Amino acid sequence: MVGALDVRHITIQTIVYRSERASTVRYSCVAILVSVLPVQKLNKLADDWNVSPGTLSALGIGWDPQINAYTFPEIDGSSHIILIVKRDSETGKKLAYYRSKRGLSYAQNWELTEDQPILIPEGGSDTAALHSLGLNAVGRPSATGGVDHLAELLADCSHDQEIIVLGENDEKDDGECPGRDGAIRVASKLQKIVEATVKVGAATD
Repeated sequence: MVGALDVRHITIQTIVYRSERASTVRYSCVAILVSVLPVQKLNKLADDWNVSPGTLSALGIGWDPQINAYTFPEIDGSSHIILIVKRDSETGKKLAYYRSKRGLSYAQNWELTEDQPILIPEGGSDTAALHSLGLNAVGRPSATGGVDHLAELLADCSHDQEIIVLGENDEKDDGECPGRDGAIRVASKLQKIVEATVKVGAATD
């Protein structure tokens, strides 16, 4: 299989993910059950997340018919799928991981560009929302996760590139804000590794 991945058109139990950014095209295959994403399910998720169906396709979201769950690929900094997250299509509850190590969420045609900042939100739904708005987004798996993958993915950023790590607005009654604090930690670690200017921002509802 050659070209960009569209999970809706996959009818075999293999995902092939192509890195458009690499000088040599690399492929990563994982043998899992990912089937055609039914149109009604695609549209339901798009409506639930208030994003375009095209964004969900770009992020490689598929379908596991055995357990009626959406499948979300998570990717390392070299564009290899390292994890499949499955979520119940009705409740949104996470059902299974293909592997245990978490990865990033970003579109198959993602590329470095200095025309706009690279936004690093927390979670797949925020990533989808930003992508649907035409913004350059790379999702991290948790408030503090994904730093190693981000460092690899963003290694070629120039000094002129702006990176903004977004923190969730999840302030607790005691004043603690795990999302904000996690974003600060991720930004601090990234700034020590990449040449780009790394900032911290707040995600909006």
